[in-house]
This record gives sequence, structure tokens and C-alpha cells, in this order.
Amino acid sequence: MLLAVVENLRRTKSKIVIALTPSRNSPYLKRCEHLALQKVSLRKGRFDFNFLSYWLPKGGRRWLMDSLGIVLEADIDMVLDASGFAYGDQWRNDSVRYLCSEILRFKKNDKPYIFLPQAFGPFSDKADVKRLNKCFGSAAHVFVRDEASLQFVKAVIDSPNVELFPDFTNLLNPSKGLGFIDSQYSLVIPNGQMLSSRNLSNSQWLGNYIRVLGKFIEVSLEKGYLPVVLNHEGKIDDEICSALIESYGDRISYLELDNALDVKRAIRDSAIVFSSRFHGCVSALTQKVPCLCTSWSHKYELLFKDYNKDKFVVSHNVSHSDMVELFQAAMQEKSNEAYLARCEYDKDKSLQMWSKVHAVIEHYSENRVENQVS
Repeated sequence: MLLAVVENLRRTKSKIVIALTPSRNSPYLKRCEHLALQKVSLRKGRFDFNFLSYWLPKGGRRWLMDSLGIVLEADIDMVLDASGFAYGDQWRNDSVRYLCSEILRFKKNDKPYIFLPQAFGPFSDKADVKRLNKCFGSAAHVFVRDEASLQFVKAVIDSPNVELFPDFTNLLNPSKGLGFIDSQYSLVIPNGQMLSSRNLSNSQWLGNYIRVLGKFIEVSLEKGYLPVVLNHEGKIDDEICSALIESYGDRISYLELDNALDVKRAIRDSAIVFSSRFHGCVSALTQKVPCLCTSWSHKYELLFKDYNKDKFVVSHNVSHSDMVELFQAAMQEKSNEAYLARCEYDKDKSLQMWSKVHAVIEHYSENRVENQVS
């Protein structure tokens, strides 16, 4: 997602300097690869002190930026929120409270906040709904990427700044070059979330998930493909990958890639993908690679529904014969005309979304220059 954001920001006329918040998915060296400044949050537990950054002397903040590459909230001109899926009942924490406080501070200081296409909701907590009603209305754009998320957000606030657009990583093109695997292969992309409490159906998957992945591996072997297990997210998926390798030994291969473009290229070059990672599914579907998936939230079902492939969302009780049928059907549908047209349609929609983002950036940049001159 970060690579897709960076690539599309290069198309704007304004000078862009990126700042990233440290996280498990955004370690220091990875941030440095993008020449990104380090956004430090003044937050501890339930206490949010980021409002204090606006009271710190500008000279001191400038020294932090120039000398250490550190920026505070007051130094940020605009936020592009590419959380993916972080706001809803499946995430029981203070994220909504922090989010709304930040957006309202941005609104007060005439700085835009944009939610890039992502999944939202549902929202059943009354306090969260009240907060979100204010902050969604104060955001420049709230782009949602599926119909269910659209309805969840519109139940909070029905505003013209809430719009439906597809996942924007469909515009990211992997590099050309030699493949990572010499033979024809199928790709298995596990996800630890399938077994977590965030999966509302995890009781059905706890004893079945490895078995279901194994069914796909067995069918791949029967069809003459080398099954390759791709660790898409690192440590969180290690245990599942290790279990598969222990079960199948040298009959399967293992792949772990650090670069997102390399991951997308590995997906592009595969014969078929079985993914429990959302962006693994997006990468396969938008690159016209046959794809099956498992789901731990509504975003998977709705993604596959958009491509008229909802039958390829695999259930926890799938049998061997069911998997054979799904495998064969997916392979046969890869050249379906309606599907190919949908891929191009979604790419056009993503370009439209970025045009809206660029318009906000240009407008903000022009107003900022005018204010500095006056």
C-alpha cells in the first residue's frame, strides 16, 4: 500500500515530503528506503498529548526535523490514511477515539485528512458512532472500498465526502525480470488473523485452517504444480507457514520476500493463488491470476463479489472433491470477458480517486503559499 501511495504522489505537481509513523509494518530501515521523516506520536496509553505539539516553538520543531528527521503532528500538512482495515467492532481499542481527536485538530488548523480506500465497520459502540459522526464529517474525503463498508459509514454519517472506490494497489505494477520459482507453481498465502479473535468465525477455523490449506496443496500436487508457501507478513504468519512445511516437507517450497513489488511479481507469475491475505487476493485478481481465498472479515466476500467470483471464497468444511472443483473452475475463468473488463474498470476508478486526492493537495498547497505571501 505504501508503494502505491508513493508512486501516485509523484504525479502531483506539489513538492511532497513523506512522514511515516513507526509500527510493526513500518520499521525504521523500511521508512528510510522511502526517504521518509519519522512522525513521533505524543501518546502514552489512554493519554493523547499530540495537541501540545502545536504549542512547541517552531524553531525547536524545525531543528528536530532538519537534524533528526523527526516531525510532530503540528508539522504534518495532510494525512493520507491507508490503514486498510483498522476501524470497526473487530478492533476493540482506543483507535477511534485517537483518530477522531486527530481529525478534529486537523480541521481546526485547516489541514486535510483523507481516508484512502479501505474497509470500515461495523460500528455498534454508541460512543464511537458519536465520535465518528464528527470526524468523518470533518475529513476531506472518506473513500471506502466495498459496499458493506459504505453502508456502515453512511449509517454513521450520510455525507457527499463518503465515496466508494476500489483498493488502490491495483495500479501498482511489479517489475519485470526472472521469476522466483523455475517450475509452474501454485501459491499459498496464509494469514494468522484466520485463527485470531478478530475472526468472528474463528471457532470454525481453529481446527480446520491448516487442513483447508492442505487440501489446496494436495490438489496442486495432483495437478502437477509445485505448491509454494509465501509468507506475506513475516512473524505473524510464521507459525502457520512452519506447520505446512513440517507436514509436506520437500514436496512444497517456501518463499519470504521483503519487497512488496517482489510479492506482487511472485503472485503474477503463479498459476493459481490460495490467499488469506486481502492484498494477496487483490494482487491476484487485478493481475488476472486465478484465486481462491478464505475470509475473516466482510472485505474478502465483497472483493470477490465485485469480480463475480464469490463462489471462490472457501469454507472451513471444504472437502477434497470440493477443492478439486474450485481449483478447476478458477483456472477456467481466468479469461472471462466480464472479469477482464472489471479489472480495467477498477483501474480507471482508482485513477479517478487519485485525481480527487491530487486536487486536495494542489488546493492546499496553493492556499498555503497565499497565506505565506500575505
